[in-house]
Amino acid sequence: MYRIRWAAAATLLVATLIVAGCSSDEATPEATPAKAATTASAGTAAAATAAAKAPAVAEGNVRAVINDFTLPSPTVKVGSVIEFVNQDTTSHTATSVDKTTFDSKTIDGRGGTFKFTTTKAGTIAYACMIHPTMTGTITVQ
Repeated sequence: MYRIRWAAAATLLVATLIVAGCSSDEATPEATPAKAATTASAGTAAAATAAAKAPAVAEGNVRAVINDFTLPSPTVKVGSVIEFVNQDTTSHTATSVDKTTFDSKTIDGRGGTFKFTTTKAGTIAYACMIHPTMTGTITVQ
């Protein structure tokens, strides 16, 4: 009797995993390499999944839109110019947590801008000094 239950449970688990692997809410092309890797070895599949979920790395001029009281978290190359554009109706700031890397002062709502050029690799935490719960990070590669 227990063998039958274990067999049924194992079959249900396998069916669930197959269905989960075949369905996806993602409509982006980045999801395809991860799915193709399911026939590859476990190490290769993990690498493909990580690559599919890795953020796109931007270089050159990057537009970082502040909207709905949310600060963006872009991933950029060293030397990129990030232009913060405030599309909210209220003013915000984009200020590095260390307060020395960059400080936009007040960025007016409805189109105000601030530019910052990245100079070295690393992660920069930043926030709005007017609304401290608004936080973001800039990843520089």
